[in-house]
Amino acid sequence: MLDVSISLNSLQSSHPGREEHLQGEDFFHSGQFPTMTFRSTGIEGEGERWHVNGDLTLRGITRPVALDTNLTGRALFPLDQKEHIGFVATGVVSRTAFGVAPNIPSLMLSDDIKVEPSVQLIPE
Repeated sequence: MLDVSISLNSLQSSHPGREEHLQGEDFFHSGQFPTMTFRSTGIEGEGERWHVNGDLTLRGITRPVALDTNLTGRALFPLDQKEHIGFVATGVVSRTAFGVAPNIPSLMLSDDIKVEPSVQLIPE
């Protein structure tokens, strides 16, 4: 099982004013909903490519999403002597399905939000 929680205050862009706007009620409303979570419901694949199904919660709304992953590296980390495994996952979610900027037409702002987390796993 994969269970991930991401602080929406960690969102970064190249413009501080934009970051503040994205944190507001029109977009992520991070004051009321400070985290985005993902919990896997199924993982399948082998080698370097994996497909992960799960439930994404954003702004208090939970929807199923699918992510494709690619292995980026696997090595013994010298500081803790544990194996670390790196992946990049990609997927697309609908911003309006999660209540993000529902009043902005898709001609002005795409409904598709590309999700691309980089993850480092340490097997226990």
